[in-house]
Amino acid sequence: MAKYRTNKIKHEHSMIPGLRDHLERVAACPDIHGILPGPIRPLRSAAARDLILVIQYEIDTGLRCLAKTAQAVQEVRIVTGRPAEVRRWLVEQGLAEDRLPPAPPPRPPRKGPGIPGKQVVLQFDQRCAACGRTVAAGSRAIRIGTPPACEYLHVRCFRGQ
Repeated sequence: MAKYRTNKIKHEHSMIPGLRDHLERVAACPDIHGILPGPIRPLRSAAARDLILVIQYEIDTGLRCLAKTAQAVQEVRIVTGRPAEVRRWLVEQGLAEDRLPPAPPPRPPRKGPGIPGKQVVLQFDQRCAACGRTVAAGSRAIRIGTPPACEYLHVRCFRGQ
């Protein structure tokens, strides 16, 4: 099959049955610049299932989705500059299922006088304020606040916040 596009959809690979019509409805979103179906992988599922489009995750150029039937699965990349809006639009229109977890709420910054987050080498064992385990003497830690009223964190605990 020759490579060409119709209505934002690139036709490089063949498509699972029913996917072309479904992608025509997806292409109606004004924020979508292009739709790129990928190769097909067979499945060994015995359960009959209609075609569903599952949003897996955001990528640099938009969204990565999977089109699934009982017999096969096909990767579909949606090219957009506004993936959150496209994701919302697809779910509202009933064209895709969203498997992305909701974004966690931002953590409030740790408060403390002085310079927050200064990296130091400990002279004595300290207790990590985040996980409660011991930060060994001679290892690097993050000091929150200024002595004597300060907390110490493992570097990995501080980065995980």
